[in-house]
Amino acid sequence: MLVVRFERASLTSACVPIQAVEMSRRAGDKLGRAFFHGEAVKTHIDEGEGASFDMVGFPFEGVYQIEMLKLLKDVAQKIDFSAYPNPCLFYGDRLRGAIVGMRL
Repeated sequence: MLVVRFERASLTSACVPIQAVEMSRRAGDKLGRAFFHGEAVKTHIDEGEGASFDMVGFPFEGVYQIEMLKLLKDVAQKIDFSAYPNPCLFYGDRLRGAIVGMRL
């Protein structure tokens, strides 16, 4: 199991959780899901499987498709993950949109 730790100071942009997800793409499940749970981004809900990235100061919950999050990497500057399970709004330069999470 791969574990990487991000500190609170590095969580100022939307790109950090997306970077964690992108780094874990090969460890993902068949559906390509990323689980945000307990200040961590994980590729599997079960402990000891896949990759887990500790995100100190990132208290959001949700399940998202890795490929959809990757599309936001270079365009989203802020994402409101607190709205899950409702659509989560994101903002960039002259850009607004929403990403919809998955249910378990």
